[in-house]
Amino acid sequence: VKQSQSHPELEEPILSKHPKDSLCRAHYPFTTDEYLREAYKSPGGTMRFGKILEDLDALAANVAFQHVTGNPMLVTAAVDRIALRRIPKPDYDHIMTGQVTWVGTSSMEIRVRLSQGGQNTTTKMNHHGEEEWLLEAYFTFVAVDPQTNKPTKIIPIIPETDQERESFELGALKAAKKKEERNRGYFMDGKGYHSDEVIHMEKKAKELLQQAFPLLRMPSLADPHSILMEKTCLENSVIAQPQTRNLNDRIFGGFLMRKGFELAFATAYVFGGEWPVMLEVDNVTFISPVDVGDLLQFKSRVIYSLPEGGNLGIEVADHKGKPLVMVEVECWITEPAKVQAHLSNKFYFTFLLPTKKSSRKVLPGSLEEARRMVERMAADEEQSKLSKGRNV
Repeated sequence: VKQSQSHPELEEPILSKHPKDSLCRAHYPFTTDEYLREAYKSPGGTMRFGKILEDLDALAANVAFQHVTGNPMLVTAAVDRIALRRIPKPDYDHIMTGQVTWVGTSSMEIRVRLSQGGQNTTTKMNHHGEEEWLLEAYFTFVAVDPQTNKPTKIIPIIPETDQERESFELGALKAAKKKEERNRGYFMDGKGYHSDEVIHMEKKAKELLQQAFPLLRMPSLADPHSILMEKTCLENSVIAQPQTRNLNDRIFGGFLMRKGFELAFATAYVFGGEWPVMLEVDNVTFISPVDVGDLLQFKSRVIYSLPEGGNLGIEVADHKGKPLVMVEVECWITEPAKVQAHLSNKFYFTFLLPTKKSSRKVLPGSLEEARRMVERMAADEEQSKLSKGRNV
């Protein structure tokens, strides 16, 4: 390939970019590639959601590299939300697209969508003239100076369309909310600030613990439709292999999300008694990087359930009146030689029980569990409010 000569001394530095400048695409030609179709097909006939999570993270990383200048180290800091209108099936071609939607000083938000269609097929369009997506994800990446290992500035974006401006404003709002939550911490180490909101949450936590009293002290008299949180737990372990490392020699965030999802799915399956339907991934937090050779322990539990159903917003597949199961998965890096372990990641998944009319109500067995349950409920409610700003 012949490349044109560049003259850096004559080129002006890039001061800003537009969202479209970072656009990246990945095609899934399932109708013509049988090997690819089999690789993505799940036992339920849908696309394997764990593999989709890996692809979402990989494409988001490509978008991030497309936007930045220089050679910073790009780190997946968080995944705000992955909402599914329905799980895609490998019976049709699909296309995954991603672009930057918001940029701060050293971090950026990237939206990735999966739509039905392909290079040789017609893609459905919505009333905004955009591809009608089946799945939408929001990633936060941070640019780090490889020499100092500290956050470094990245060039801003200039939204051009009304839709881009709306996405930018929403991204700024979410970033501000995250900063606020980091500063206050609710119940973290008992140092939450004194406010009406925290007092209300503490009261609610104690009420939930009171509801669990019969299960804890008089199980034979307890509500048979309730269960203690500790009874919903599962776990597994895995060694981080070099085949799943990224350019920074760390384990891909997408790999960790896939392993977390697979355990969460099994947890929801055992809890609900039927093959669950994935609806949403929320608040994936990457706390500590994972290195090749690390021993990872994934621990899951149903953090709470909504036996009569709930409202996750219009962007999530039809779930009205169906039992919902919220699963928390923690990934711990365990060091047997040092007899210690530390938390690496947290994942939150929401599943639907498609044919059940109800499910057991999960109750806490301690005040700590009650606080975590209430905090998760509050976070999901806040996320639902924010999602109403995306009427796409």
